[in-house]
Amino acid sequence: MATITGNATAGQVSVGNGADTVFSYSDLVWKSASSRMGICVSDPSVPLHVYGNYTSPVRLETTDGTSYLLQALNKTYSANWANAFGIYQNNSGGGMLNSAGNAFLYWDSAGDLGLGTSSPGGRLDIQKTVNNSKSQLLNLYATVSDDSTVVYGQKTVLSQPAGRTNSFTYGVHVTNTIAGTSGHNTGIRVIVTGGSYAYAAEIDANVSGAYENTGVYSSAYGANGKNYGLFSNASGGTTNYGIYTSSSGGTDNWGIYVNSADKNYIHGTLEVSSTIKTNHGKAYDFSGYTAGAPTADGYLTIYVDGLTFHVLCDKVT
Repeated sequence: MATITGNATAGQVSVGNGADTVFSYSDLVWKSASSRMGICVSDPSVPLHVYGNYTSPVRLETTDGTSYLLQALNKTYSANWANAFGIYQNNSGGGMLNSAGNAFLYWDSAGDLGLGTSSPGGRLDIQKTVNNSKSQLLNLYATVSDDSTVVYGQKTVLSQPAGRTNSFTYGVHVTNTIAGTSGHNTGIRVIVTGGSYAYAAEIDANVSGAYENTGVYSSAYGANGKNYGLFSNASGGTTNYGIYTSSSGGTDNWGIYVNSADKNYIHGTLEVSSTIKTNHGKAYDFSGYTAGAPTADGYLTIYVDGLTFHVLCDKVT
């Protein structure tokens, strides 16, 4: 048996040089009192303390794309390594984070992230089966701490390069399907309370050039039942507007433009402050209308400038 010679320094790890000689390196430190190892650090504060002024102080390698690169376990939570937190990279450049046997975050080689799906279809793809205890797929919460602060729960900016034609960009696109015959199927539901001004949705459409700008575009279709392109309900205030619109600045400004293949129905009070314009371009002044007696089913016949209007309402002014 060969005799090993060399110098050993207290608190440093000795390393052999392959020639029966050991040396102590100041970059390898062992603290026996606290059972801590330091690499490139003289006073390790955790069981393994690594310091390096490099791009990657620590590298982990494997040739198996189904095994974990790293696992960590809180033994107060569980002594079973099957419940550990783990990270691995597959053979295609993607990866996964796993905790307690449940994968919760995936990514692919393009950098797209998936929560609840291993094949993300976009930059962020979230999929989950929800229930009464956790009914929110995505929960965003922000607290305003300063006056005159603008806070966005969600802000989407879409850009289209110049010269691009026949493209469609949607800030929000919602597809909501119920297979059953009951329940409420709502694409977007917004609840706003408090404040001097509370807007469930504030939409600004501004496109320069000869384009159509649509603040809200709605389409509803179905073979059975009733389809509402827009359904609005306002109640509880001193003055409630189901729909309140304002238009200005153009050659033709329409507060509401209705194009119906059959009927336009108004129930309740119809108040017209100035004119009604028909589809042939003529405006009718309602300030001096004449009306016949209401019918038994509530219809009122209004005569204005030789035109007859049949309106179901409680009051016409």
